[in-house]
Amino acid sequence: MKPVSPEPSFDGYNGSAGIFLERKASKTAPVFTAFNPVNHSALEEPLPMEGGFGSDRLGSDHDRPGGAFYVRSFPRHGFDRLAQSSLPLIIEGETGTGKEFLARMIHESSSRKKGPFVVLDATHFSSEIADSLLFGHRKGSFTGAAGDHTGRLESSHQGTLFIDELQNMSLEVQMKLLRFLDRKTLQPLGSTREISIDTRILVATNERIPSLLSAGRLRADFFYRIRGKTIRIPPLREQAEEIPALIDWKWKRWQEENKAMAPDLSRDGVRVLKSYSWPGNIRELFSFLDGLLGAFMPGEKVPVAWIREELKSMELDWSGGSGLDQGEALAIERDLIVHSLRSSDGEIAKASELIGMSRTTMWRKMKKFGIRPFDGS
Repeated sequence: MKPVSPEPSFDGYNGSAGIFLERKASKTAPVFTAFNPVNHSALEEPLPMEGGFGSDRLGSDHDRPGGAFYVRSFPRHGFDRLAQSSLPLIIEGETGTGKEFLARMIHESSSRKKGPFVVLDATHFSSEIADSLLFGHRKGSFTGAAGDHTGRLESSHQGTLFIDELQNMSLEVQMKLLRFLDRKTLQPLGSTREISIDTRILVATNERIPSLLSAGRLRADFFYRIRGKTIRIPPLREQAEEIPALIDWKWKRWQEENKAMAPDLSRDGVRVLKSYSWPGNIRELFSFLDGLLGAFMPGEKVPVAWIREELKSMELDWSGGSGLDQGEALAIERDLIVHSLRSSDGEIAKASELIGMSRTTMWRKMKKFGIRPFDGS
């Protein structure tokens, strides 16, 4: 597999509603020469980043999976300007597209990079505990408040607060955040003193903003206040030509960690991977590659037929169709895997053979069900 130079590049649209990452042809876009995962004699060339975005900010590109995947999605110098700004941002993208990763890239490329990057999942962000989580509380401020608690906003002072799953945030919590954004001060529960907080807020959602607004799940005034820019990360199926570069990153990192040659993935194998829709996006791709790397020996050729079989199995996982209740089907499958591992003394190769499952599928499903290797627990 020789170095791959994807011809398509990224540009973007910078409009009043935000930045929407879409693919365009651009003569001035950077060229990426991907690392050859098989031929050790082929050296990677450095990735020319727009606006000086490089190793002095984020470390080498092999420490950042697909960093170019995101940076090249911006107009020329757009990423740097966005990172250096203090504007709040909304990041849209399906599950698995890497919204938190992009938020971290923005933070670590900003003047706030020496400050904290605090993550808060709005899924567990009920109105009842919103005051304490966001603003903190003082000892004795309510029943059970045995000590002082620093809220997420105060914890992110001089840094960045990333709030994921915006679609699950209650309207009441949105109102509380709106007040903070207007005043830049907060008062912990049980305190009589207001605290000035300097933080940048980034929020993410896997649903489209217009849908949230029309359904009344997102306050219009809150949206207007946080929409400094709206960034949409396209799903991987719309950027299949980036898959070779993502595979190359994964192979290079595996080789560096294991001091061995990775399995031999042919160009035909890569083409098959590019043809899959990847409903779980980059997260699903990397999970598949983890299983592949665990299933084959260093330098072993990966049969294209094996890849097709695994992808077909994954499609069945997504589509269901067994006739059983989904929970029942998953429980039966987990029990089957655990039983096979116990029967084979934890040897995955034997366990997968017992139930007619490939080693990669076994690894992937063990990870999915939280089954630890070797002990079948």
